[in-house]
Amino acid sequence: MSFRIVLALVAAGFYSSCVVYGAELEAAESAGYKEGFSADSSAARSVALGSMDPNSGFKFQLGLSSRGAAIRTATFSEFDDRDYKNPQPLVILSPVRQFDGSEMLAMANREFVFVEQGLLLRLNELDWRSFDVVKAVDGSQTARFEAVIKDAADEPVIRLIKTYKIFVGSYHLDCDVTVENLSDAEQKVRFNLAGPVGIGREAVRADMRKAVAGFRDSQGNVTSARLDVKKLSRAKTVDARRLVRNVDKFLWIAAVNKYFAAILVPVAEEDETFCDWVADKTGVFHNPDGIANSGDETVGVDLKIATSTLASVGQANSTKQYKFQLYLGPKDKGLFDKNELYRKLGFVQTIDFLACCCPTSIISPLAFGILAVMKWMYGLIGNYGVVIIILVFLVRIALHPLTKKGQVQMSRFTKVLSTPEVQEIRKKWCR
Repeated sequence: MSFRIVLALVAAGFYSSCVVYGAELEAAESAGYKEGFSADSSAARSVALGSMDPNSGFKFQLGLSSRGAAIRTATFSEFDDRDYKNPQPLVILSPVRQFDGSEMLAMANREFVFVEQGLLLRLNELDWRSFDVVKAVDGSQTARFEAVIKDAADEPVIRLIKTYKIFVGSYHLDCDVTVENLSDAEQKVRFNLAGPVGIGREAVRADMRKAVAGFRDSQGNVTSARLDVKKLSRAKTVDARRLVRNVDKFLWIAAVNKYFAAILVPVAEEDETFCDWVADKTGVFHNPDGIANSGDETVGVDLKIATSTLASVGQANSTKQYKFQLYLGPKDKGLFDKNELYRKLGFVQTIDFLACCCPTSIISPLAFGILAVMKWMYGLIGNYGVVIIILVFLVRIALHPLTKKGQVQMSRFTKVLSTPEVQEIRKKWCR
């Protein structure tokens, strides 16, 4: 079965939902969207990595789809949805329904662009060829997908290979995308990749979902840019959804809710300290039914991969590999601090607290300090209810001198107000 993308549809209106930027868009328009490239579609298939059984050792189960070689669902093995009547494993990534009835899946390869030819193919509408899961001796599991793009003469031009690898006892997984030139001509290509999507509202009272990006500044410190769900829902342009931070170097992008995070790290090339092959990163807000707060709204992120020039087949630079690392797990400072990679990349930047009058530089250390004390006390007592009671009691004792001083001052002020002189002034001027 031949899967052919009719590129005229893109120019006729469907184009508005595709992401083609800058000079590449101009090149595509000047050349015209030409039909002729295609890809063979395989049978639709689902692949499972990991397990939802807590005794398996895996932290989550990935439900992979051949459609766009994407993650359809990611479900934790250790956390449930807090439904006290019928608790179910907590789903952190889920399909996002589009207005046209189609689905957007996490980590899907989307638009693939041949820059000089002015060709764009939507690889997320293609069922990639999938292979059986490979299980290693260390317990890790790997799934592989492959797509081949052909020209009008049915000759192969580009091969894409995508792999997912998960590990026992880890919230971390690897995702690699390899683009290989199979033609005798040099090819200038780029593609768009959906990041983690389908992050639902985890808390009932407060919606703390955000799109966050991490950067490293000139002093080597990790900084962040963030867009909360309100800003994303109101954004009308790509600029309003873009996650940037001046000249700081890009490290990672994440979609988070109150307690959990999906953090995608494009791995820097050898001898580099930051990723320079991501051209753009944006937060996305999906509201399929168009009704505010109806329960189907989700948050996610998107990546635009920079243009690469692939040498002709057989040459040294005919293949380009893009490596990604994805963290799916709780926003736990203790966990982030213990892992050297997470600490170095500043994953703690995904943790924030409800807005208050104090600046983040003050409230964050204070909050983290209180959490550390509570965790230490819980290790001794084993009951958070008792821990909170003791902590409140200790805070009251610590604040007692200030409280007592305030009460004394208030008592003195009350006595002053009750003197005959003050009462006479009040009778005269306060009517």
